[in-house]
Amino acid sequence: ALGAIMGFTFSLFILPFRIAGEFIGQEMGLTLARITDPTAPTSGTVIGQFFELIGVFAIFISGTHHLFLAAIHASFTAQPIGGEFGEIAIGENVRAVATSQEWGLLLAAPVACSLFIITIVLAMLSRATPQLNLLSVGFPLRLLVGLLTMAMFLPELGGSMELILLRFRGLVIEGF
Repeated sequence: ALGAIMGFTFSLFILPFRIAGEFIGQEMGLTLARITDPTAPTSGTVIGQFFELIGVFAIFISGTHHLFLAAIHASFTAQPIGGEFGEIAIGENVRAVATSQEWGLLLAAPVACSLFIITIVLAMLSRATPQLNLLSVGFPLRLLVGLLTMAMFLPELGGSMELILLRFRGLVIEGF
């Protein structure tokens, strides 16, 4: 049970990156072609898997994986095998899920704002020219703008991802 709780807690480190990628993928219109991943419990978009992969690389580059190993070691010290099981911090885990979802949406905000502006422009364009097939014009335009803004904001996303990992490290260190 303790291992399952720790696994869930460690999965929260990657959750903001997955949420950001899935949100951007949804806004770009890439949810039609969801990829089935046999290693994950759910299917996801290409952008979601890309962001998740970047998040895993960021965990290894920042050295956060050493924190995982230290937490596993501390769990054996705090809860010895065969010993009495202590109190489960459910409230902290619920707050961590809410925080990771918030950070994921903040991570996706620059690209999502540009896609929202494109949506407004396309809506006004469809009102001005009803003969225009919005699906044939809007889908490639949203895809192009999404990819360009992701490429433009990728250095900014890297800094934001590092900041998110530092915040998570602070939360885990407080838990020790």
